[in-house]
Amino acid sequence: MRAWFKCAAFAAEAARPEAEADEFAYHAWGMGGYDADPTGYATRDAFFSRYGEERFSAYAEAVRESCDRNDRILSTASGRCVTEMLLRAEGYDVHCSDLGRPGCLDATRALFPDIDFRELDLLAGAGNADFDAVLNFSCLYSFTPEQADLFFASLRSHLKPGGALILDPGGASDGLISRFLDDVVVPIEARLLRWHLQRRTGKPHVVRRWQQGYRWADADVIRMAERAGFRRCDGKRLRTDLEFQRSFIFLRLMSFLPFLRRVFNGLMPSASMIRLFVFEAV
Repeated sequence: MRAWFKCAAFAAEAARPEAEADEFAYHAWGMGGYDADPTGYATRDAFFSRYGEERFSAYAEAVRESCDRNDRILSTASGRCVTEMLLRAEGYDVHCSDLGRPGCLDATRALFPDIDFRELDLLAGAGNADFDAVLNFSCLYSFTPEQADLFFASLRSHLKPGGALILDPGGASDGLISRFLDDVVVPIEARLLRWHLQRRTGKPHVVRRWQQGYRWADADVIRMAERAGFRRCDGKRLRTDLEFQRSFIFLRLMSFLPFLRRVFNGLMPSASMIRLFVFEAV
């Protein structure tokens, strides 16, 4: 495990929420915000076309493999609820939750009137052990090591014995590739972009660096889950090339040389951006 920092170029006057002031707003900002774009919320098809990233489809497929339609499923840190609405449209009994109410919730409810959403702080206390499965995708990275144990204990408390936890920690594992991108490639590109934007716009820009969270190795995730009362059942790694898409240079290389996507996916599994774990509550 190590601290995970990001950096990017912004207009000098641009601001971002501070985690200490509004933790939910801070993480929503990091995910690109949860505003309701009118085009994306015009119809259900438009919603899935606009927001249906590949990782959401991968999450939905993991649920299909591990859960039945009659299972009562709690999704935590649901955000825009894309995966959840994919599954509800197929008849899965998925209940959404997050630390705060996303700004797009009313628009989502207009498209999906049967959505069930609740505000849930996973660090605030235990649940009622009344769900057959709990989902948590791209959230663990945001917790400190001290909070992470509380996080797993909370997830366990919402599950019936034998229930399934389906988890993606968020981000690639700590390793040489992620360190190279975090500490070398992305900072250099951010400085080049700042220079380009200043020349193009004539306005001052700055490079800002902030702590995104933590890089958790697979062994860290499994160890914390076991301490909370889980047993690992399954897991898979998907889409190494997504980690490389954080870099403009690598993204351009993959667009000109498509075979590089296969190379990255086949030879560099430690950099997988989608890491799915399936645990059983014991």
